[in-house]
Amino acid sequence: SVCSSVGGASQWRPSTPSGRKAGVISAAGKDMGGTKQNQDSSFLVERQKGGTDFLCGVIDGHGLNGHHVSEYVRQNLAANILNQRKSSARQGMRSAMVHGFVDTAARLREAKSIDAQESGATVAVCMRRGPDLYVANVGDTRVVLVSQDGEGRASGRPLTRDHTAALPSERERVTKSGEIGR
Repeated sequence: SVCSSVGGASQWRPSTPSGRKAGVISAAGKDMGGTKQNQDSSFLVERQKGGTDFLCGVIDGHGLNGHHVSEYVRQNLAANILNQRKSSARQGMRSAMVHGFVDTAARLREAKSIDAQESGATVAVCMRRGPDLYVANVGDTRVVLVSQDGEGRASGRPLTRDHTAALPSERERVTKSGEIGR
């Protein structure tokens, strides 16, 4: 179906814990026996006027400044996606997500307060607008749809594909694009 609502970020607000439609739990990993700094973050925004629409994301920071990169993405990606949708309504939600990711990455590179030269993040986002569900990811953070059968058993189905050199198809895609070594 076609999304007809094109409101920008000003029509959305952070979700409150009592009204959450989704949630994220993350814990720091272990490194050489000690606990590493948790570099994960997440966001969940919903429409100002209520309803069931939402945009959520999970960010997994990497590297020395991964926690700063993760926080930057948390603070900026949702608004960039929503504003891209508003400014380019005819191009659709997929285009808005792609351009929102690209714009966030470009602005991060320009941010003087974060040294992201050797750090970064993997990201997965999911947006519900009416009956439609849109997903996007960068790296090996993925979106999984969990459903429950009539007997209460849960099952998961991945909605995104990891972008990792461990997958031959991804290695081939990156090699063909000429992005290696840039």
